[in-house]
Amino acid sequence: MQHFFKITYLFIFYSILSYGGLVKAEMKHLQSKKFGVAEGLSQVSVLDIEQDREGFIWVATQAGIDRFNGAEFTYIGANIDLSKGLPANFVNRLLYDSQNNVLYVATINGLSKLSLSDNTFTPIPLARLNGEHDLNVLSMHFDDKRNLWVGTSKSLFVRPEGTSTFNHIQIAEQLSVNDIISLPNNDLLLATSLGVRRLPNERYQLTKLIPEVKKAYRLLMDDQSRLWVGTDSQGTFVYKLNEEQNFSLLHQYSTANGLIGDEINAMMQGSDGTIWIGSSQGVNIVDKGVLDQVRDITGILKLEPKVDSYNVISFFESKNGQIFVGTRNTGFSVIDTNSTLLSRKRFGAAKGVENLVNETADSFWATTQNGVFRFNNRGDIEGPWNFTEAMLKKVGFNAISGVDYDNVNKTLWLSSRKGLAKFQVGNEFIEMYDFESVRIYSISLRQNGDLWLGGAETGLYLYRPESKEVLKHWDMPLVTNILEVSPQETWIATTGGLFRVNLEQDTITQYRHNEFEPNSLPLDGLGWISRKNEREFYLGTLGRGAWLMTLSANRFEVSFSPLSTDPVIKGASIGAILEGNDNGLWIPTTSNLLRLDKTTKAVTVFDKNDGANEGGYYVSAASYDSLGNLYFAGLNGLTYFNPRQLDVNDYLPPVHIDGLSIVSKTKAANAATNIKQFSQLDIPDTVTLSPDDLMINVDIVALEYADVPDLKYAYRVPEIDPSWQTLELGKRSATLMNLDPGNYSFEMKVRNRFLQWSQGEVGLKITVLPSWWQTTPAKLVFLFLFLFIIFSLYKWRTYQFRKRSRILEQQVAEQTVALKKANDSLTLLSMQDSLLDVFNRRGFLEWLEREDAKYKRSGKPYSILLLDVDHFKKVNDRFGHASGDKALLHITDVLKKNVRGQDSIARWGGEEFIILLPYTNINDASLVAEKIRAAVENAPLMLNNVTIHCTITCGIASIKDFDAFEECVSHADMMLYKGKEEGRNRVVY
Repeated sequence: MQHFFKITYLFIFYSILSYGGLVKAEMKHLQSKKFGVAEGLSQVSVLDIEQDREGFIWVATQAGIDRFNGAEFTYIGANIDLSKGLPANFVNRLLYDSQNNVLYVATINGLSKLSLSDNTFTPIPLARLNGEHDLNVLSMHFDDKRNLWVGTSKSLFVRPEGTSTFNHIQIAEQLSVNDIISLPNNDLLLATSLGVRRLPNERYQLTKLIPEVKKAYRLLMDDQSRLWVGTDSQGTFVYKLNEEQNFSLLHQYSTANGLIGDEINAMMQGSDGTIWIGSSQGVNIVDKGVLDQVRDITGILKLEPKVDSYNVISFFESKNGQIFVGTRNTGFSVIDTNSTLLSRKRFGAAKGVENLVNETADSFWATTQNGVFRFNNRGDIEGPWNFTEAMLKKVGFNAISGVDYDNVNKTLWLSSRKGLAKFQVGNEFIEMYDFESVRIYSISLRQNGDLWLGGAETGLYLYRPESKEVLKHWDMPLVTNILEVSPQETWIATTGGLFRVNLEQDTITQYRHNEFEPNSLPLDGLGWISRKNEREFYLGTLGRGAWLMTLSANRFEVSFSPLSTDPVIKGASIGAILEGNDNGLWIPTTSNLLRLDKTTKAVTVFDKNDGANEGGYYVSAASYDSLGNLYFAGLNGLTYFNPRQLDVNDYLPPVHIDGLSIVSKTKAANAATNIKQFSQLDIPDTVTLSPDDLMINVDIVALEYADVPDLKYAYRVPEIDPSWQTLELGKRSATLMNLDPGNYSFEMKVRNRFLQWSQGEVGLKITVLPSWWQTTPAKLVFLFLFLFIIFSLYKWRTYQFRKRSRILEQQVAEQTVALKKANDSLTLLSMQDSLLDVFNRRGFLEWLEREDAKYKRSGKPYSILLLDVDHFKKVNDRFGHASGDKALLHITDVLKKNVRGQDSIARWGGEEFIILLPYTNINDASLVAEKIRAAVENAPLMLNNVTIHCTITCGIASIKDFDAFEECVSHADMMLYKGKEEGRNRVVY
């Protein structure tokens, strides 16, 4: 306990002294993860990306195609056998047909179709009317009638739905078809080397469209019927499509008005309506409904700083809203648009935000190591204001710990390690005011202008600034938070308990943790107190979670109850507790930000991936505005958000098996085992194990591409054990061995970073074949042989049995009696104390193991009493060991009279006794122990005509608090020695 308070004290002062860094942000940050050759990608140029219905990502590069599961890449390249590979490594485009589970692969040497059901390839010829074959396939598109259109470097082809042959579309001019889209009336638009062309529905005669576009590379029809045209050097044109299917120019993006590159390689509309534009210089996005503004987000891609490294050439949005950005030289990046839910604010060059206070309902003052700033919820920032240079050298601004604002006098009061400071709005500098060299940690303004000042070491002050007069002073530990609920009543949270100050009655009441009182304060170390209603208050502890304090109707009695028993909250150090407008309690800790649903009690964890401070949050540094926005200050700056506007992505990715290996015995002289491995593309739904197979290793993977480090896996084989086996974070392999013959189902599931588990699903069926001697025919043969041998022996031995039956019966009877006597004697000697006629240590442990097994089956706890006769050595030294034995017999008799028949007493060693109390919790055990202690004390013993008053010290533990009975006994022993240190003759638990 002493060690805990040291940690708490250091944590609070670390909050005072430390500062950290923040990325500047006035909006939600986008986070990305980069994948390149170092991560297993076959080649750096990512020309296209698709996702199949199972959730796997397919990547087209200049070296072939890769299937990606979030953890590993599986490569497929060119192959002479076109049923097993591609006609060329250089892949231009991919198109997935979900209806037939087919992936079309466009290469520089022809078109190929990959059936994902059996992983076989089919080459597709593209024959022109003159008999020539087009090879360099640049684009593919399914229209609304599921006709498949294919554009090449020379012409255009179509395969009508329901047929297998591609027809060549006769075009008067030779052009390369870079992209194809459909209009609402089923006309086609082509992005070609000669501009944009329209192909009227079923007339197959190209017409020129959009004369200002010289060479079109990409086309996009957004959800507002606007056509986006990406060009090779003119940027991007945006056109409005009217009812007559004609286009009028709305806007042009180029480097002249915000676009970072005029060579457009890729375009996409995200599910949120955002338009993504990829160019040779990086990525721009245009927010939905904001046509004249374009943002550069290239910096979030984490690309390598080398020549042409920002050349973005492909986009793709996965089923869970993650954006894939393919580049020409550095692989691809995955942007999780839902990852960062929380916004952060940076104040000039300042990094951490130490504290904040409301000026009005929508404006604030914030303290940093670089000065005081004023800001509002519209994004306006003023400051910083600081001490004079001379005072800075003396004080150091990072000494500021607390702040409060006097709106009447327009004065900001600041508490610091050097005393009380003051800043008058309109002045140029902060000035030291009073309490020179007194370390003040917290500050709170009263309605009458007086100040509560919480000292780090000197207690609590009631201070009148006008006259610089200390009206009251109370000695108490470091004051972390001050809550005035009325002019008469104020609550003070400290590292040494909770204090209640009544100025009207001039009284102060302290509430502390008492391990012997279940209803006492849960922990002395407090970091927060706020008011829920007239009689309920939120409490934040520094290591034991969040609690609710309730006052009785007369406000005299106080009770405490945990807000949550979830382990994430239960052991946390709490910085604040704010009620959000979403029926949630928002709780910053030293490591993350938590949301506790007030109805369901479900806990949601927001970590660094969501925008929470990696360094955690400071004690009592939190506030809110009139719009419902919450603000939390900490080591990495100010976090702010509106709970109602958070769109938590609780997507649970599908789970697959991506690795399978079987270890078998081998008959080779130089090897003990043989390993059979399956490739990712060839993993079967069912695997059969022979008798020579020793084990099977299964690798699990969830198809999550931006959040892999936070995934956790679990598996089970219900035929063996219905409970789920959870793998360590970062682990995804399960090994099964020693399986009996039979059929098994390997089930698996995954947990996302919001601690939500997916539904378990069967990933693999396993059949284990029996050995030859385990088969039914072999068993029948063995049975016949066994019966024949038994019958023969029976006939041969019948005569002998009859002859010696009487002799053997007599011998057996005599031996049985002798053996029983011997066993009884041995059992008594090995399990009982010969002097006291109770269990010895060995006997007690055997009995305890049986009782522990009952507890694990029934859940009904038991308790352990470990007691020691106080100063027993003095009895031996004074009266001799014979008298000591009499004393032990006397105490044993007292113990037997004060326990139940179901309880077990044992001599633990010397003058130590141990008692097992079945079906007894810690509270009932303490009553039994106290009864025994009093009985021993009140039962004097006559030794050599001298009356001896013996006492005992008892330590108690309940199995409910431990994982094993050894830990329970050890804790009881610790409590026993604690009782001896505290003066003996007592019960401790």
